[in-house]
Amino acid sequence: MDKYKVGDPVCPDFSGKALGLASCLTAFFPLAFGMILGLALITFEVVIKKNNFNPNFCLYDVEESDEKSRTIQVESRNQELLDQIADLQTKMKAMETKLEHCQCGSIKIAE
Repeated sequence: MDKYKVGDPVCPDFSGKALGLASCLTAFFPLAFGMILGLALITFEVVIKKNNFNPNFCLYDVEESDEKSRTIQVESRNQELLDQIADLQTKMKAMETKLEHCQCGSIKIAE
């Protein structure tokens, strides 16, 4: 039965002694990192609220400005087309007037 007998401890026995910083360093680094990250996020939120920043940041602003640019281009093109329609309507009225005064009685204007 000597085979199953408990031997003398190889490692030093620290039972009952306080843990030092060296033995808990792995736990303190994530704790410190989390506290710093939390403080940075809270500060970031306070700065955003005080300065009334757009919560969607720059990416949304770029898309919004592109959309505004497209809207302006479409409105400009629509105005050009409306001007062309008005010009053509004026020319049509002038041609109708010429045809009415013309001696050609056989030509009729479709309405």
